Amino acid sequence: MSIKTTEHSPYKNVSLSWQNSLSESLAAIEKATGYQFQKPELLFEALTHSSAAQEVQRKKKISLPWNERLEFLGDSILSLALSTHLTLHPENFAEGNLSKIRAALVNEKSLAGIAKSIGLGQMLLFSVGEMRAEGHKKISVLADAFEALLGAIYLDGGFEVAESVILGLFQPLLSGKLEDLIQEDFKTRLQELTQRSCKQTPSYTLIGESGPDHNKVFSIEVSFKSVVLARAEGTNKKKASQNAARKALEFLAQNPHILTKDSFKETGYVPLNESLQL
Repeated sequence: MSIKTTEHSPYKNVSLSWQNSLSESLAAIEKATGYQFQKPELLFEALTHSSAAQEVQRKKKISLPWNERLEFLGDSILSLALSTHLTLHPENFAEGNLSKIRAALVNEKSLAGIAKSIGLGQMLLFSVGEMRAEGHKKISVLADAFEALLGAIYLDGGFEVAESVILGLFQPLLSGKLEDLIQEDFKTRLQELTQRSCKQTPSYTLIGESGPDHNKVFSIEVSFKSVVLARAEGTNKKKASQNAARKALEFLAQNPHILTKDSFKETGYVPLNESLQL
């Protein structure tokens, strides 16, 4: 199957299997985004991983562009589109929360999740080695490719088109309570901190429930290596865990030495101070 592209496009010289793959990817992406490319080679560039371009250059002397430049552009387009949407949001978020919500929306995990939802990983062109390493499953690769896709759409159709596609793909995230996205980051941040310091993760324990069934309050305790870092409440277990993680981060920020104390490293117990009580 011959791919739809310009006469002098280097993609006309790639293998038939790659051409078939690119043709199928074009149709799938256009269906997922609702946008029809005028210059499909922009999409093909967004789908080309650096390993694939380098391998084709080495083996067949074909010079293919790869997606890093489009990724750079897509990052800016994504930021502008979401910043505009959040600024005009009826909840009228404070500037500090605007930055935090946008950061939660555009982190690697979020971008990779959207990339997976449209099957983007399966469409990418990789070298044989990167395919064996399952590059299509790597969060960083998926996030970068998604930004490259947005860059390609912007160059092909302009900002309004790219903005429309972005808001459509982000709709599942944007339709929820956006301030919850900030809360969701606390557990991740605490886990990253403890893994970086001690190569282990914290644990969360339900220590109490109160109130009637329709209005329960849950109490969660977060600990690390037998050390209780914080306790907190919430109207569900998820919120209580996030609140506990937030308190733990605040405590560790004020007491950074805790992560290196001998009593913290093994099974010793550091008692809660008043600031950590419910």
